[in-house]
Amino acid sequence: MWYLGLVVAAAALLAAARVSLRRRRDGPAVRGRDRPRRVAPDGGEPWRELGEGLVRELTLLSEEVAADLDRRARELRVLLTRADDTLRALHQATVVAQGTSVPLAAAGAAAGPAPAVGPVAGGAGAPARAARRERFREVWSLADAGHLPGEIARRTRLSQGEIRLILALRKAGEAG
Repeated sequence: MWYLGLVVAAAALLAAARVSLRRRRDGPAVRGRDRPRRVAPDGGEPWRELGEGLVRELTLLSEEVAADLDRRARELRVLLTRADDTLRALHQATVVAQGTSVPLAAAGAAAGPAPAVGPVAGGAGAPARAARRERFREVWSLADAGHLPGEIARRTRLSQGEIRLILALRKAGEAG
């Protein structure tokens, strides 16, 4: 939308320049039939060529601006898709850490429900949950010992994002 303001400003500038040039050439204001008619050296209208040139420049500028806006809109769509994917992955990690199956929409996102993790107690997922709990305990003990997330990530071979998530879930569990 800012390019429309640019077009309006250019038109206003052209009008002001036209008035200024007219006053310089005509001298004192002359009205009515006594006013001399200006003719370009080639016999055409003097302002027509200037106006057409300005219209061409404004058209090119508006096309450039439109192309730039389209490019930015595409980039924004890509970034939004990545953010949605990250949000879904974070929600799934939260669901896994809590051992529940809560729909993603209930967690405040606009996407559909997250897949179920499996039964909460016993069943085929029990060994995986036990290993996960052991990893969480290791992260918690290192954090309690005063280690920073980066150091915990190196020692446990988890990403810093996972470490922060595990610690945040622990803090949320203690608060709730």
